[in-house]
Amino acid sequence: MITRKNLIILLIISACLIFYLARDIMLPFILAAVFAYIFSPVVDFIQKKLRIRRIFAIILLFIILIGLISYSSFWVISKILAETLEFQEEIGNINSFGINAIKRLPEWEIGGHIFGLKTLILGNLDSVVLYVSQIQASLIPLVGGVLAYSLRILVFIVASYYLLKDGKKLLEKITSQFPHKSIKDVREVTHQINIALGGYLRGQLLLILIMATVSSIVLTVLGVKYSVILGVLTGFLELIPFIGPIVATAIVASIAFVSGENHLGLDPTTLSILIIGIYFILRQLEDYFVIPQLLGMLTRLHPLVILFSILAGGAIAGPVGFIISVPIAASLRVLLEYYWKKSI
Repeated sequence: MITRKNLIILLIISACLIFYLARDIMLPFILAAVFAYIFSPVVDFIQKKLRIRRIFAIILLFIILIGLISYSSFWVISKILAETLEFQEEIGNINSFGINAIKRLPEWEIGGHIFGLKTLILGNLDSVVLYVSQIQASLIPLVGGVLAYSLRILVFIVASYYLLKDGKKLLEKITSQFPHKSIKDVREVTHQINIALGGYLRGQLLLILIMATVSSIVLTVLGVKYSVILGVLTGFLELIPFIGPIVATAIVASIAFVSGENHLGLDPTTLSILIIGIYFILRQLEDYFVIPQLLGMLTRLHPLVILFSILAGGAIAGPVGFIISVPIAASLRVLLEYYWKKSI
């Protein structure tokens, strides 16, 4: 005979299996859940202060966020256009500047033969131009990718709306399905998990602040142009597991190479290599010391558990695993501790 308890366990296992098999499409829903978790208190505040229905508070929140994002995007685009004009004024001709940047690359003569990136790139420049033309001629895959990305954004918005609107009711409904004598325990465990997840999110925000500050200081000391903007960008790209830091390093190194400005008198190539090395060291310190210690303190997990959870989550579920691994580990820690105390 299947008892109620066994049925719940079976449903949980089935849900985990479904989530694993559908992990490629789970990212918008997971991000929506994180978004709803963060902004649900904001919706509560708006609803209470303005004394309006929750649906209107959610719509107002979306309007405010879209306005802020639009304004920020307009500001960033304006800065990029201004900096592009500045580049054009400094170099006169962007095409010749690109050739000059390539000619800065080092090369060495060994046994009468010249080796280096400069000769290689200049020799294959026509091939690169032809390849770019071929890419431009094949716009169907690009359009398909944009449509797929737009669909994910739409799914994220819709899921965020419904989770903000009905998330608490859904959680309360799930809680009410437990036996009456267990409801108090379930609510206590849910409260402890909420504290752990709140600590995890605070840890992520602190991580962004730390990396943005350290990167800005390092780039300012080196004399890299736009050091503060690049430092802040580095911090926010930390939100994207694995890929984010690589993209940040590539962007900063490229801008440093193109501008060539620094306080150490280094040539652009050496400066770029130095920045890649510094970012690599910062990443290792972050992965093996800062993240385990910081998240361990806020989620009450041992640094080794944090490190294992991140690596295991990434290996099992890719980018989704990177995002949900530590919250799952923190939730399991709460469950084990609570039921261990109950069993003693």
